[in-house]
Amino acid sequence: ENDRSPLFDFLAPLFVDLLKTMAPPQALRCHLQNEVPPELILEFLRAQWLAAFPGWLPTPWRWEALKFVYANGSPGMLALTQAILDAISAKIIQLRGIEHIFPFLTANKPRDASVAR
Repeated sequence: ENDRSPLFDFLAPLFVDLLKTMAPPQALRCHLQNEVPPELILEFLRAQWLAAFPGWLPTPWRWEALKFVYANGSPGMLALTQAILDAISAKIIQLRGIEHIFPFLTANKPRDASVAR
């Protein structure tokens, strides 16, 4: 199964360059010295996504979201991200700039209620 898309092929090198500017986990350091396999990038992105976005879902939906992401790979991850961001878009639009989006997302996760509140 190929989990890659033209968008992924375009963004993967940019992601690797970004990782090189950060302090990557030890497991990635050796790969960054050479070529990073696309599968490793996908797995890292999934792990980061799973750390960030499921908290925006009501608890009963989280397991279904995890199964959906693992069954559908990157397209599933992007679809769920879009659904979550669409649900809170009215709040995001009120922010003053793009640099405020990530702090908003990390500071304003709903406790355990509907995303659409």
